[in-house]
Amino acid sequence: MGLSAKISNAIIAKAKRENIDEIHDTEIKGFQVRIGARGATYRYRYLSVSTQKRGAVTIGKFPGLNADDARKEVQKLIGKIAAGIDPAAERVEKIKKAKQEKQQTLGAYLKGRYAQYQARKKSGTQTIQMIERHFNDWLDRPMKEISRADIKNWQIDREATGLQFDTIKRVYGAFKTMLNNAVEDGFIDTNPLPKKSPLERPHSQESKKSTDDRRILTEQEINNLFSGLNQFNEEIKAQRLNSIRHGKPNLFDLSALKYAHWAIPFTMLAYYTGLRTGDIYGLTWSEVNLNLKRLTKIPEKTRHHPSPIEVNLDLNAEIIEMLKYWKADLKKQGIESDWVFPSPVTGARMDKKAHVKPWVKIKNLAGLPSALDFYALRHNWISTLVMAGLPLFTVARMAGHKTTLMIEKHYGHLSPSATKDVLDIFSRNNQK
Repeated sequence: MGLSAKISNAIIAKAKRENIDEIHDTEIKGFQVRIGARGATYRYRYLSVSTQKRGAVTIGKFPGLNADDARKEVQKLIGKIAAGIDPAAERVEKIKKAKQEKQQTLGAYLKGRYAQYQARKKSGTQTIQMIERHFNDWLDRPMKEISRADIKNWQIDREATGLQFDTIKRVYGAFKTMLNNAVEDGFIDTNPLPKKSPLERPHSQESKKSTDDRRILTEQEINNLFSGLNQFNEEIKAQRLNSIRHGKPNLFDLSALKYAHWAIPFTMLAYYTGLRTGDIYGLTWSEVNLNLKRLTKIPEKTRHHPSPIEVNLDLNAEIIEMLKYWKADLKKQGIESDWVFPSPVTGARMDKKAHVKPWVKIKNLAGLPSALDFYALRHNWISTLVMAGLPLFTVARMAGHKTTLMIEKHYGHLSPSATKDVLDIFSRNNQK
């Protein structure tokens, strides 16, 4: 059953209710809506000026495209047809061209579509140049033919030129990101590279990296860290105040808070307790007893085990004070959540990498090495406990390990030979 009427959102909705399967617009000849089991589709039937043959083209689907916008699209098509362009033929040509583009080489995509995409980014040009420089021999190769074995051979070639593993890893990351974009752009169906990186750090560099990563922070680095946190706090407050004074008076005044950004107490808790970032993101107030000054947590890495380990930490005065301030800050902002560090926008659990961006800022303000990973706070925590002479089994349990194997392997060399006040080792007051 058909209906003749001016096509509108209301008319389409009515037609669907009344089981009308086709609507013919009364203002534009050939403009119609077909209604089926999968929804309503806008179409335009026309007579080609160039071929004098009738054709039809799909405009879009309702309600994704509303009736007024669909009408505008039809009017554009009418203009094209008057100019001698056949919309159906044009679409066929676009599909054909897209298929041809799928056969393009790495170099064609890198210097074409991907270069255009990267041009909008601050360091986009450098990214294109870096990929071109390190994969110059591959520019004529079809992207879909690149394999895991190719990458392993490429790594060997790069190492032969003296390139360090961290640089190789960064270049490979940029290359894989480009291939992911090629998938999104429709140039290739899937990324030919495996999800797990095929790169392997040379043993000579692995040993050095392990030693560098698992070390205790210097007293100066610790002082700089807390200085950076204070600077970050004041900077965030100043930025908010400036926004309030310049056209955004409805924003919450952060000067009323102890901590202007969740990353500040988040980082402090990581320093004081050595918890993994995933466990801090997953920490709930029910796992923190501020009255008994105790934190009880089942690490997320062992939660799925038949008998998961439970971490019990007695919290020192500074941790308790920090958490009380933070809990009060959340209340002042009207954020109610069982998460200790909920999303300031949704109140839900935050993304596992949410700390990365503020951590970079904090490091810059603190003058800490740019390569210093957030996980270094956990390494520092474990190293400090071991160097203080605490039994390795006790350290292992506090760190969330069932055995001392990992502690002995990576930190045993720090040991010189129960836990209620041991976190006082980290007290900033004791360093003054």
